[in-house]
Amino acid sequence: VWPVKMDPSQIDQILANQYLQRTLRKQQQALTVADAEVRAHYDAHVADYIIPARRRVAMVQIRVPAGAADDVWANAMERGEQVLAKARKLGPAVPHFAEIAREYSEDQASRYRGGMIGWIAEGQKDRYRYDPVVLDAAMAAQKAGDFSPVLRGQDGVYVVRVVDIEPQRERPFEQLATGIHQRLLQERIADAEQAFRKDLLKRVRVQVREDELERIDPLAPPAEKQPPQPPAMPNQ
Repeated sequence: VWPVKMDPSQIDQILANQYLQRTLRKQQQALTVADAEVRAHYDAHVADYIIPARRRVAMVQIRVPAGAADDVWANAMERGEQVLAKARKLGPAVPHFAEIAREYSEDQASRYRGGMIGWIAEGQKDRYRYDPVVLDAAMAAQKAGDFSPVLRGQDGVYVVRVVDIEPQRERPFEQLATGIHQRLLQERIADAEQAFRKDLLKRVRVQVREDELERIDPLAPPAEKQPPQPPAMPNQ
């Protein structure tokens, strides 16, 4: 027995939910993904799970204003040589620029962290905001601890140091299996719902109730009727 004050739309919603629970939701709960399917997906997409080689980088930036004269650039290059000379004396126990970055660098995000700007992945230069000469120098380093020469960039002078290098590596199947399983299951659930809706639309007769449509307030006032316009004249 339905409650006396229950709105007909509420009854429709309850019935619709019951139908969904007994049909679609029951089908979805029965869906599974076999371990072999997870492994096959990993093997087919192993290239997507490769972590590219990357370098951890530190830098010192000496800014040069746009349109600066040659003597301004020369002074900045001289200061860059001072940075490089001092940095070479830090010794292998110091992996970055230490206090030299605080003294010279004008990159506020890194100057108080020894010039550290983080990891830069190979082949992904467009992801980073740094001057191209910084990225190129980081990729050219042969080993951790290497310094670049003093570099003239687009907006200043740079000295770059590679702190660490990690080679390209694959993420192991054991690390990704749970996530792949969940992804495949969610895709299967979504496919089941889409197929259910298509089948339901085929079996249900759709009726447009014009009287109900007329009661709906328009979202905007009707457009004013415009007099017919003559066709455009052809180009001469």
